[in-house]
Parts: sequence; structure tokens; C-alpha cells
Amino acid sequence: MNKKYKVPFFDKEYLAKIGLYVAVTILAIGAIIYIGFHISGTMKEQISVMYARSETVSESVSGQAFIIRDEHPIDEMVTGHLSPVVSDGAKVIVGQRVADVYSAASVQTQAKINLIEDQIAFYQKCIDNHLSVGDSSAVSKQLASDVLSLRRQSVNGDFKGAMSLKSSIALDIRRLGVLTGKVTDFTDRIASLTAERNSLRAEMGQVTGTIYAPSSGYYFSYTDGYESVFSSADIDSVTYSDIIQMIDEAAAKKDTDPEKRSAGKIVGSFKWYVACKMSATDTAYYSEKKYYDMVLKNNASTPVSMKLDRVLTNGTDAVALFECSVMPEGFDYSRSQSYEVVHNKVEGYKIPISAVRIHDGLEGVFILDEVTVKFRRISVIDSENGYVLCRLASDVPAEEGGEAPSDDLEAETTAPETGTDEPYYPYLQENDIVIKVGTGLHVGMTYEP
Repeated sequence: MNKKYKVPFFDKEYLAKIGLYVAVTILAIGAIIYIGFHISGTMKEQISVMYARSETVSESVSGQAFIIRDEHPIDEMVTGHLSPVVSDGAKVIVGQRVADVYSAASVQTQAKINLIEDQIAFYQKCIDNHLSVGDSSAVSKQLASDVLSLRRQSVNGDFKGAMSLKSSIALDIRRLGVLTGKVTDFTDRIASLTAERNSLRAEMGQVTGTIYAPSSGYYFSYTDGYESVFSSADIDSVTYSDIIQMIDEAAAKKDTDPEKRSAGKIVGSFKWYVACKMSATDTAYYSEKKYYDMVLKNNASTPVSMKLDRVLTNGTDAVALFECSVMPEGFDYSRSQSYEVVHNKVEGYKIPISAVRIHDGLEGVFILDEVTVKFRRISVIDSENGYVLCRLASDVPAEEGGEAPSDDLEAETTAPETGTDEPYYPYLQENDIVIKVGTGLHVGMTYEP
């Protein structure tokens, strides 16, 4: 008789095996998720992006410059304090009253009077030109630029340059008041300012003398002792050696007699010159009789357009002699200043060198197109300070393949000229998202931040 066995409802050994498999699977999935999470986190930390935005970069040469003008000191003794009645740079005729001498004036009081004189002249111009409420954006930009220059010069210790901006900033504030409609009654303003000026003058004591222009020209109330050194009298025949000798001997020839020079000076011609020392190689960037924008250190907020008169060379060294026919208001004509003169302006994308890669033998950058990594070619114009400047796609020469195809997948895999399957990559475009820093990048990979 066969004995029957009852099968257990639960097979413990079988369930133990199944449970082990499930546990191992869960642990494996958890490990994959854990590792993936940390790999993803590492990628996020390594990837850094920026937008490709076009900007204009100026190419320039800088160095030391020397200002040369046709100047004649007013040879009069001044006992007391000089108070100009015309602004610096004002055109005057022979015999015109240009300044008074007071017995008890101070530099601070005279500075206040000069500022008030500028404001009166501005409001009078508003009346003469029927100026009213208008577009104030240009004045706002100029004011912002002057304030930034003032802060920069103060930080750099250039207090003379900073002080030269004081009058300009004050006038810009007045212009804003007019253009925004906050100031409309110019006559009342002039009357108020005139009363304030007269009150300040009353504090200056008695008038002990009057200065008249000995010749026609442009009056300046200050002198620096170099009037007879940096002279433009023989500018048409000056040589490289003459300029260098003039610079080298300047200190020895400087007039140090303050009494003789305290009445101011007359600048005989509206033309003035800047002699810029540079290498003979750098002069190749400039052409004679063409105009270039120049910035002098003490007038950082006032670039001037100057014509290159001629280049004087001596082997590897040179002096570029620039000419200017405009005398900006409040300009600082200190003889020796550093200069920067622009010779070219280029528009392009400024990209950090860390973003530049070589892919399929081409120089370019990786970009993010939504979540997909793609490659874009670049055409480098220049590189410095850890950045490269790349041409706009529209400016890439045709011989470099600058014709940008349409931005689709087919265009990135097929060369439109040949129709072959050789890879073709468009040039970098405005607002492309450039990957500045990233590891393990390749075309087609996805990245979700």
C-alpha cells in the first residue's frame, strides 16, 4: 500500500531563493540609481555654459604721449589771486579783459565761481537755442560714463583727472534737469546764480588788477612752465630727433618762476598735437592723414578724434605725430600723459580658451541645443588674457567655408557643397549656448541640468 505525502502549502526553500533574487535585484537597481545620481551630479558640477553674444572690441596701441601747442605766457606780475572772467579755452581778441586780480581770493572760492559761470553759460544757451523738454538718454549715458570714470580715477589715485570731471558732471546734471522738464524757468535760474556769484566775488576782497589778452587766441588761466618747451612753432619741419630731444630736455628748460606765469597764457592756434612714442612696427597699423580715436589718461572719459599728421622714425623706434583741431571743454592738457589710440574695431564673440576644442580636425566649441550637445566651428581673429575673439558667421571668409547652412540635423551631417556623408558643422551663431567647461563631451550626447 502506497503512502501518500502531503505537499506543504509554502515551499520555504523555494521562497528563500526567490526572496534572495528579489533582494539582489533591488540592491542592484539601487546601486545603479545611486551611481547614476552621483555621475549626473558630477557632470552638472563640471559643465559651465555661456551665451555667445557679439561685442565690439577695439584694437589699439598704447604708450607715452606728449602734448605740443602754440602757447604764449602772459608776461605780467600778479600780486593777489587771479580770477578769470572767461572760461579756459575761450576764444579772445587782443585787448580783451580775461581776468581780474583780487586781494583775498581763495582757490576754493574761485572754483565755485568757475562752476557757477559754466552753469550761467549753459542756461543762457538754453534760452538762445529755445531748448525745452526732450530726449535725455544721451545725457544720462554721458553722466553715467563720467561718474564711472570719476570712481575709476579716484581708486587709481588720479585725483587731478577726477577733479577735471567735476564741472562736466555738474553740467550734465543741469542738462538732465532741463531735458526732463524739472527746470523750465531759465531766467530765474540765471538771476539766482548771478546773485550767488556776486556774493562769492564780494568775499574775494578788492580788485587789485585786471589782465588783458596781449594777442588774439584762446585763453587759459593756468600755466605749467612748459610753454616754451613743447612749442608747435616748427611743427612742419620737426624730426624724430627733435621730438626726443624736446622730451629729454623738458625738465631742464621748464620755467619755474610762478610770479611770471601766474596771469595765464594765450594759445595762438586751435590746432594742437600729440607726439606718441611707439615702435616702428606699431606704426604700420596707421595711415597718414586718416583720423583715429585717442584717449589720454587725464581725460579718460573724453576720447578725441585725431588725424595722423606723419610718422617720424629712427630705426626700430618711432613717434606718431597726431593733430587735433578741436579743444574739448574742460580738457586736461598736461604735457606728459599715457595714451591709447584705436586703429581697428572688430565685432565678434569673446569665448574663453577653455571652451575651444578640436573635433574632426576642426577648431570650435561644443554647444547645448536644448539638451543635446552639438559642435560649432569658430574662426579666431585674436587671442589674449585667456580669451579668443571669433568672427561672426557672416564675416567668415568664403574660403574657410563660412557659408552657414540651415540649422538642422541634416546640415550638420552632410556637406551641402558635395552632398557626401562627410560631417559638416555650422559656425557659431548669436545666442548659441557655449559649454565653457565640461568633460567627456561628444556630439549627440544629452545633458539635462
